[in-house]
Amino acid sequence: MLVSPNALVYAFLRGYFTGDGNIRGNGRSYMIEATTVSEQLANDLLFLLLKLGIVASCNLKKEWSGSISHRIQIFGAENFKRFAPAGFIDKKRNLMIQEYINNVAWARSNVFQISPKIESLLNEAFVSYPQNKTVGKNKVREALCLVDLNRQKYSDLWKLVEADIFWDVVKKIEGLPYDGFVYDVSVEPGQNFVAGFGGIFAHNSEKGIRKVFRRARQVAPSIVFFDEIDSIAGRRGAGSDSHVTERVVNQLLTELDGIEQNRNVVFMAATNRPDLMDPGLLRPGRIDKLIKIDAPDEKGRLLIFKVHTKNVNIAKSVSLGLLAKKTAGFSGADIEGLIREAALIALKENKMKPVPIESKHFEAALAKTKPSISQKVEEHYEEFEEHHSEFKPSYVG
Repeated sequence: MLVSPNALVYAFLRGYFTGDGNIRGNGRSYMIEATTVSEQLANDLLFLLLKLGIVASCNLKKEWSGSISHRIQIFGAENFKRFAPAGFIDKKRNLMIQEYINNVAWARSNVFQISPKIESLLNEAFVSYPQNKTVGKNKVREALCLVDLNRQKYSDLWKLVEADIFWDVVKKIEGLPYDGFVYDVSVEPGQNFVAGFGGIFAHNSEKGIRKVFRRARQVAPSIVFFDEIDSIAGRRGAGSDSHVTERVVNQLLTELDGIEQNRNVVFMAATNRPDLMDPGLLRPGRIDKLIKIDAPDEKGRLLIFKVHTKNVNIAKSVSLGLLAKKTAGFSGADIEGLIREAALIALKENKMKPVPIESKHFEAALAKTKPSISQKVEEHYEEFEEHHSEFKPSYVG
C-alpha cells in the first residue's frame, strides 16, 4: 500500500477512516480523527496521508482499560481539502468536510519557529511585535512585502513562505554508534530491499522463491538479496535431499530469467563457497557480475582490532599492531572470536574476576583459534576464478 497508486491509497483511507475514524467539531473548527492501538499502523497511516500532502499529527491516549492508543488527527482547511477525495463512505460526514472547507477563511494552517533571521525581519517590518516563539506564515509574508519586495535581502525566507514546507517538533536526537567494516548496499529513497529467504529446510521451497520475487516486483524498484546462496542453490544432483535442491534451483533460474521483464528488480547474492553454487546461476544474463572481497590485510586487521577492543578492558602493554601481524588469513569474525576467547581465558585465570586482557591471554587464544580463510579455501577461490575466467574483468579485490 505504501507504494500503491494514489487512487488505491484514497480507497484504503476511505475504508479505514469510515470504520475507525470520525469527524467532529463545534461549527468553527473541525477535526478528522482515527484511533489505533498499533504504533506501526499509526506510522503507516501518517506516511500515507503525507504522500497525499496531508500533514497529520499523532498523539498518545491512555484508555480506561490501561492500553495506549494512537490518535491520528487532521486539522486545517488545506488538509481537509486534500483529504476530501478520500473522505468517508457515508454522505453525512462528507458533507461536514465540504461545509467546513466552504465556510472557513482560506489560509495555510502553518506556523514557523522564530529563528534569529525571522526575528530580524519582524523587527524591521513592524514597530512592535509580540515576543512569541512562533509566527504565522502569512505574517512573515506580510513582513517580506513591506521590506523586501525585490526578494534579494531575504530570498531564503521568500522560498520558505512559498513552499509546501511544514515544521514539526523534534522530541529527541539520538546518535547511532559507528560500526565500521560493514559492507554497505545503498538503496535510494523510494526503493526497497527484499532479503530472502532462509534455509531450504526451514519451511521453504520453490514456493518461497516465488514469494520473494513476487514481493520484489510488487514494491519495485527493489533489490533482492540472498545471503549464503550456496545453501539454497547448490549443485543439482550433488545431494540426497529428495530433489529439493533441484526444485529450488530451477525455480530461482526461472525467476532470474524473468527479471528482464522488469528492469526495476536487481538480484544480489553472497557466498563464501562459490565453488558449491550451481553452474547454471553463473551464466551471463543471470548473475552478470562477480565481485571478490578478499580477507583484510594487515592494516585492515589492525582497524578491526581497534573496533572490537573499543569497549574491552585490555592491558596497555598489548600491541594491537603485533596482533594484526600474527593474524594473517583472519576474517573480521575470526578477530572478534579471538578477542572473545582471550577475554574468557583471562576470566578463567582469575577465577571469573574482571581483569585487563594481557598479551599472554591473546597468545593463548591464538593457539586455540585458527583462521577460517585457510590455504585450502584460497585454492578453491583460485580454481573458481580460473574456471570462470570470462568474469575476470568483473572481479574486484
